[in-house]
Amino acid sequence: LMFRLSAVASTQLTDGNPAITDLSDTNRPTRIAEKFSELYDNEWTDAFEALTSQYHMSEREAVDLLLRILKDCFNFGKVAASGQLSELHKVLLMLHTTGRTRETVVLSSVKKLSKEELKAIKDIRKACAVHAVKAVQKFFSETPDGRTALSDAQQSSCAGFITRAVELCWLMNVQDPPLVITWSVKPGEICDNTRYKQFTHTGQFVEFLVWPPLYLFKEGHLLSKGVVQCI
Repeated sequence: LMFRLSAVASTQLTDGNPAITDLSDTNRPTRIAEKFSELYDNEWTDAFEALTSQYHMSEREAVDLLLRILKDCFNFGKVAASGQLSELHKVLLMLHTTGRTRETVVLSSVKKLSKEELKAIKDIRKACAVHAVKAVQKFFSETPDGRTALSDAQQSSCAGFITRAVELCWLMNVQDPPLVITWSVKPGEICDNTRYKQFTHTGQFVEFLVWPPLYLFKEGHLLSKGVVQCI
């Protein structure tokens, strides 16, 4: 009984609580945020320089293209993570053996699971997420979003950025709760220097978004600053 009560208390404390972090987890939110910043510093910079110098894109064109690719990667990771969790529920409840199961049946069955059971499913999904990275990258490359309007040469120049972005966006979306990227900054807004770094021009007002900020959850703690061009 004491073990059961302890398990319930532990689940209530940690389930969906981003404030409780396993420091041994190399893909915990703060580490993902560090890697996301490194993605901008390294692979994004390489791709940006290739697009502007080798393929003569304007600075704005290259920024917008890479931002669109990142958004596609994040949206793909969100859909993939949601779909995987739904399939896990079906398999664990043996609903995958009955042919095509209506979503209402799945939801009804999932509601019968305890918080401890639901947390255990999310935990095992998160623990195994890194082993699914290569498959997720392959799936993305086969989607229309993964086959961008880039030429083969341009695609090659951006390959490192795309590969790493898919990996990190996947890991963001298997967190509990998922990490959140925001794209909502608008031209003409006063630059919020607590949330954004400035790109090649400094100024008081935002001209356009270069790189988005990352948050622990919706309206949650800022994990890494975004970048904006200012005027």
